[in-house]
Order: sequence, then C-alpha cells, then structure tokens
Amino acid sequence: AQRDYDPSDLEVFASPRLQENRPYRVYLPRGYHQQPDRRYPVLYLNDGQNVIEPGAFGAWNAHTTLDLVTRIGACRDT
Repeated sequence: AQRDYDPSDLEVFASPRLQENRPYRVYLPRGYHQQPDRRYPVLYLNDGQNVIEPGAFGAWNAHTTLDLVTRIGACRDT
C-alpha cells in the first residue's frame, strides 16, 4: 500500500488526561482533493496501536479493507 506519510512523523493531538501527545492519521477517499465542496461520510477508528500500522498483535489493515469494500460496492465512498 502506498503511504502519503512517514509513520514515524505523524500529526499529534494533545491528550491532557493521558498527559501525552497521541498520533493520528486521516484516510481520505479517492477524489477528495478534486471535489473540495463535496461532503463525505466519516468513519472514526480509535484503537491506539494497529488499525493501519502493524502492532504487537498484527494489523487490522483498515485502509486496505476500506479500499476493497468500496471497490466491490459493499461500502459507498459518497
């Protein structure tokens, strides 16, 4: 899978309760930048370790799964 980011240099948000910065990723649907006024559905995933990048227990591969279900028509990207 192609990445438009460096996994070691992700954007972060401050988590005062945890007293740390938490990294985050935004996975955009195809065509997002070509249609800036279009509204898209949002899916939030909060796992902390292996939603996209492999962790101690493997990876969910959320990005490749979303690509697949969109491609076969099981999930709309609009």
